[in-house]
Amino acid sequence: MLRRKGSKIMCNMSYTDLTFGMSDDDRHNVKAISDFLANDMTKEHKHAKFYVYDTSNRAQVKKFMYDRDEHGIVRKVSEDESEMSEPGSSSDEEHEEEEE
Repeated sequence: MLRRKGSKIMCNMSYTDLTFGMSDDDRHNVKAISDFLANDMTKEHKHAKFYVYDTSNRAQVKKFMYDRDEHGIVRKVSEDESEMSEPGSSSDEEHEEEEE
């Protein structure tokens, strides 16, 4: 019942604030999830915040948040970096190179 109600609210876009999170321990899945949330879901759901948890290293779980600012620019906030960057920026690429 609660699940259907939540889906209906999201589909009808009658929410004022939405937070959605996903986690995975495979770096390739984390990248695919991040790209999808940053490039597609933030466009569809402008009031939402999307969290991705990279659990590939259980000793150091990485947390990223994607949202859109008032100008429509997608922001990526990394908990471990404490800075904002656009998805696909050099800071994203540096992390991918370090992890491979």
